[in-house]
Amino acid sequence: MISLKKKWHLPILALLCVLGILYALKPRLPYKALSFETHALGTRCRLTLYMQDPAGAGQVAEAVFAELKSVENKSNLYDPHSEVSLLNAQRNMRLSPELYAILDRSLYYARWSQGAFDPTVGALTLAYRVTTDPSAVSRIWQSQAAGIGWQNLWLDPYNQVGALRHPLTQVDVWGASKGYAADRALLMFKALKVPAALLDLGGQITVWGQDPAHGDWPVGIEDPRQPNALLGKIMLQSGQTLASSSLSQHWPLGEAWVTHPIFDPRLKTQVKPGYTLVSVCAESGLDADILSTTLFVLGKLETLSLPPSINVLTLDTEGKLWHSPTLVFAR
Repeated sequence: MISLKKKWHLPILALLCVLGILYALKPRLPYKALSFETHALGTRCRLTLYMQDPAGAGQVAEAVFAELKSVENKSNLYDPHSEVSLLNAQRNMRLSPELYAILDRSLYYARWSQGAFDPTVGALTLAYRVTTDPSAVSRIWQSQAAGIGWQNLWLDPYNQVGALRHPLTQVDVWGASKGYAADRALLMFKALKVPAALLDLGGQITVWGQDPAHGDWPVGIEDPRQPNALLGKIMLQSGQTLASSSLSQHWPLGEAWVTHPIFDPRLKTQVKPGYTLVSVCAESGLDADILSTTLFVLGKLETLSLPPSINVLTLDTEGKLWHSPTLVFAR
């Protein structure tokens, strides 16, 4: 019971309740979709930040793009001054934490796939600096075959040293660097308290936070059989990356691009495609990037055991579409 002496509390309590309700009903300032673009990792990089402060968003974009450039400077085989090129030249050297992490995960999937993914295919990458003629590339590949094999790459986890065991071995991490860069970007979004973001690295999509319009993020999957057509949409959740592989890959060469089919490192030949598209959704961009190529080379998923956190969508050469039961996909 409230005494008569404290009846003056009632108007104050009523006022506080009213103010609380008004504050709860007050419309929040919507996040602005602020877009930024640069060129890194051999592709066009588009970053959309959902923030209220354009100046702060610009600073975030600058920091993220600097990180992408840093990963490129370590992983670009076409740059003779990059760290991976220095490893190929010196044959034995202490590695940066970034390159060591990429190579360590690459070796993990090389073992898991029994060589369907292989970070020692640098000879093939470098061959396309000389020619894009398939027969000429095949001859170069065969001449370098002895150096191709993940067993020729050795890593020392205690001293963070990488060494190449065969004189012909050339390391290439281009098939994993975009995924690693996406993971680095996610760490920055979290550290900088970015409410929501979407990073597009040439079709590899990474999302953070909630899509202001949908909650989860709808990402269109292009139909490799029909230009400008979609197979459907995959719903991504915060922290996930979607990476895809198709019948051919595109590599930067100066201001131009070269295109070549995916090769099977185990057979030293072009992949005999079982799929026209493999898309992988994972909480690790590095895993998604590597696995999209690995699963494409392997050709069949029926005998594989993947963690529940990794979802896959495939389109085979007969037009049959399949996806993991837990993947949210709509046509």
